[in-house]
Amino acid sequence: MLTKHISYADDLTNWIIHIDLETAAAAIKDEFIQLSQWTNKWRLIINAEKTEYIVFSKGHHNVTIKIGDVVMPQVKSKKVLGVILQENFNFNDHVDHVKSKALKALSAFSPLMSYKGGAPAEVGVYLYTSCIRHIM
Repeated sequence: MLTKHISYADDLTNWIIHIDLETAAAAIKDEFIQLSQWTNKWRLIINAEKTEYIVFSKGHHNVTIKIGDVVMPQVKSKKVLGVILQENFNFNDHVDHVKSKALKALSAFSPLMSYKGGAPAEVGVYLYTSCIRHIM
């Protein structure tokens, strides 16, 4: 069994890798118990209403995970460090999100680049590299 976590600012992502779903669910519950003990020790609060989980597998599986008396909602996709992960290992949601952001940025400055009287091509390249390419 592999247990890992990553954190950024006040967000924490834990994951368990195991071939048996029930074993993985029990292990993640143990991780939450340890996390709860640590946060209680340092007088921090876990916002259980904002806590979600996702099961990555070939099929759809329902597992119930609780923090105290609160049942965590199972989600089909989750954004982790800017990447939208889906339960079926598909990146369609992430690609759609990035495409939408890039098109929004492109539409913001495309009127400046008209064929007649628009900004020079060098300005368009600069705007593309600074406003769109970093999104992708």
